[in-house]
Amino acid sequence: MKNLFILLAAITIAACNPVARAFKPKHIEKTKEEFFMRKLCINETTVITKTVHDSTIIKDSQIVIKYLDKRFNFYLDTVINGAHLHINNGSVGISYPEKVHTVYQTKTVTNTVRDKSLEGLLEKKLAFTDSVLSVTKVELAETHTKLTKARGYVFLLILLVIGYIAFRIYRFIKP
Repeated sequence: MKNLFILLAAITIAACNPVARAFKPKHIEKTKEEFFMRKLCINETTVITKTVHDSTIIKDSQIVIKYLDKRFNFYLDTVINGAHLHINNGSVGISYPEKVHTVYQTKTVTNTVRDKSLEGLLEKKLAFTDSVLSVTKVELAETHTKLTKARGYVFLLILLVIGYIAFRIYRFIKP
């Protein structure tokens, strides 16, 4: 008898275990919704920020001009303001060196990875709110139609009362 009592007590305690009941799927969904709505749990939204450095090198081409002129019968090799002048026994050459431009660009890219559970919960809540709103709009349209009919009936009743009173006054005044 004692063993039976202990066995029944253990079964009763196990059946009423709130932790075991909370891990059932329907209770997990309700608990998750409450946690997210009350903002009690940390959601898994992650923000990733990356900085990308990019450099572009632009080279200008070198311009070379050469021609023959017999008047220049000497040798000269010089640089004037970055341009190279070369004269050698009638051959004249001018060349501009390559110009190199380096363009540096820094881009910061921010990616946000949202928590799928929170998004699902918000989508459900939005769908429910939209359905309630559409039902409310339909009910409002029906109420407006009923109100319009009621106004028509009241207007008709007022006309009938005025007509009746006018008829009674006419019969009273008539000789």
